[in-house]
Amino acid sequence: SSLVFLLTLIGGAYAQEKTKRVSLSGKVGTSLELYKMSSNDTNILDRRIPLNYRVYANANIQVGKYFSMPFSLSMGKTHNSFLYPVPQYVTALQFVSNPLNGVGIAPKYKWVELLLGSQTLNYSDLSVGDVPIFGAGINLSPGKFRFSVFAGNSQFAVGQDTSNGIEGIYSRKIYTAKIGVGEEENSHLYLVTSLMHDDTNSITSRPININPENGLSSSVVYRIKLNKKSFMSGEIAGSAFTRNSYSKELSNEETKFLKP
Repeated sequence: SSLVFLLTLIGGAYAQEKTKRVSLSGKVGTSLELYKMSSNDTNILDRRIPLNYRVYANANIQVGKYFSMPFSLSMGKTHNSFLYPVPQYVTALQFVSNPLNGVGIAPKYKWVELLLGSQTLNYSDLSVGDVPIFGAGINLSPGKFRFSVFAGNSQFAVGQDTSNGIEGIYSRKIYTAKIGVGEEENSHLYLVTSLMHDDTNSITSRPININPENGLSSSVVYRIKLNKKSFMSGEIAGSAFTRNSYSKELSNEETKFLKP
């Protein structure tokens, strides 16, 4: 059984200073997480650290009518992922790219928006969905045209450590793009493509029970606004994945079964 407590304290940290051209708005807060797990199966490991607290900030700088720069910050007590511990001493890049931490900015001028740092893209439910990715990208939205592309890491590498029961994981890179026409809250038609790749060079010792994977997915996302209060939406997707990048390539004879 497992139990997770989440206590959030939001202080009087809502700030808004307006001048004729510049405004700052947002909030800061703290959260406390307590976790305890027990199981009769020794192969089931804790998914979180027992005690963690973090501070966070979400704010936006608005300059004039056309430029804005939202930014977010979330910093945890210790540099641990949910599943695997990592070395106590890490680089600044490793710290901010940790799943328990997050630093991201998204400066926007008119219809051009840059995405830097930790971002949750939400391109579609069946593509990258709500997966946090640390990387860089751009959104373009001139008129009704939409084009977005992003590349980054969704998990960092952890080497195998059998003495501490750590199997290890590969660094996972994700490249994704969205192109289409329409507006998010109105009728639209988008094509979303995502490529996932586990970097076999990201760790020196190959995990025994975990294989590197590669995958490709594509989907068509649509929304049809029927009237002011109703709409129809959906997504059609397909994907192809390999369970082990170390497997030998198949010959033409071996892939004949795919043709039907």
